[in-house]
Amino acid sequence: MPTTSRVREDLAASWARVAKELKSPFEELPDFAEFVDGAANEETAARTLLEPWLAVFEVETLWLLALHAALTEDCKRPADARVRSTWLYSGYLCTQATALRSLCLSGLGPSAGILLRTIIEATRSFVLILDDSNLAAEFIGATNADARSLWRKQLSGRGARSGFERALTIFPADLREEIIKWFDLDSGTYSQLVHPTSEAAFLACFPLAFDSTRASTGVIGRRSLVDWHVLERASKILWFLSRFLSRSLLGLLPGHARIRNFDSADFLQSAVKIGFYVLGEVSLRYWTAEPPGEGLDSQLAVTPVAR
Repeated sequence: MPTTSRVREDLAASWARVAKELKSPFEELPDFAEFVDGAANEETAARTLLEPWLAVFEVETLWLLALHAALTEDCKRPADARVRSTWLYSGYLCTQATALRSLCLSGLGPSAGILLRTIIEATRSFVLILDDSNLAAEFIGATNADARSLWRKQLSGRGARSGFERALTIFPADLREEIIKWFDLDSGTYSQLVHPTSEAAFLACFPLAFDSTRASTGVIGRRSLVDWHVLERASKILWFLSRFLSRSLLGLLPGHARIRNFDSADFLQSAVKIGFYVLGEVSLRYWTAEPPGEGLDSQLAVTPVAR
């Protein structure tokens, strides 16, 4: 398992190198913990157990924050529906990701799994909306009263699935099939936590410890394999989103016009570009990481972090 310092050093070094190549003023990768809840509130043992995905997920969340902030000025005035949709979805996903992170650090992985399902559904909808400018306009113009109809007709069911699979044609066939499997499997798995079966409820009460040999009560928080796996799946879903957005944000794919230019000399806009390259480079380096094993059980019992 990669150490906490190793993966963070990789991320920081990659950020600094890409920033230099882009001549960006955003030269140093900030510590996400410092401006969310203060580094002093984090437990070293928790962070170590959840690596490498905690570190990767934090940079993905920072990337969503930078994307949302970079588009805020655009959306203070009339903007392309896809730009406004990107602004809204990136902000929404950032809030969900920040909450998921806090739950995993508090040993509440099953509850974080409920948020993961929300992230999965929002990501799927985001892809559909960005792939169809008419749907983006309908989404932006919809009121709360229109939401059910929009969801039923455009964002769910067989038509939505076909649209999602069509949007994925920008990826190689083997990766496209793998992504579809992620969404199908994860959506089904974590739906059981939203509408719990007896097994899902038991998992929430007694999450499996990192030594994989026994389950102990976790109703008020306990570090477990669930925390690690939720962060892994959430990180991979957001990695996919960053790759998909490359065509509309950075214009990296032939035949796909970007919806907005991002200036490497601008602090926030350059962070969007740097984050894209850093996530593509570092995430794959740790893609097959395994969760920590035996000998760590004494570190697991926790009380949720006070908020």
